[in-house]
Amino acid sequence: MASSITEVQESQTKSEPTIVENGGSDQSYSHFNTNGKRGICFTASFAAMFSGLSSFIYYPALQPIASDLSVSLELINLTITSYLVVAGVFPSIIGDMADHTGRRPVYLLTFTLYFGANIGLAVQNSYVSLLILRMVQSAGACGTIAIAYGVIGDVTTPAERGSYVGVLMGL
Repeated sequence: MASSITEVQESQTKSEPTIVENGGSDQSYSHFNTNGKRGICFTASFAAMFSGLSSFIYYPALQPIASDLSVSLELINLTITSYLVVAGVFPSIIGDMADHTGRRPVYLLTFTLYFGANIGLAVQNSYVSLLILRMVQSAGACGTIAIAYGVIGDVTTPAERGSYVGVLMGL
């Protein structure tokens, strides 16, 4: 009995990783402290916010856009449909790309697409360019949600992941 108490005390003084609820090691997930994890997850959640913002901010301007481009409202509604189709397909492509090449380069790619499309949308004056640039905008914006989930999975343990995903969904 005395030797088992001594072994426990010796193992507690060594610099071993802490064991978490799931039986894994806390160090196997991240080297960041709690504040670092919060900062990283908040930044990823902020980046994911652009997807919803780009989708919904467009709706009030449908009629003025249609009259400026001299097209029907049905054709402008087609830009919404194309945006949503790309938004449904592209996150799986971007998520896989981020797993293989890393999160940072893919974030740079998505934001380059997104901001480039936004600049193009600001200066365009034809329906075809509107349709294409809305799809490019969707490709850049909608991939950020998939990447944010990956970032949260990278820096948090499974036991704390739910609270960080809550922040992602709250922004």
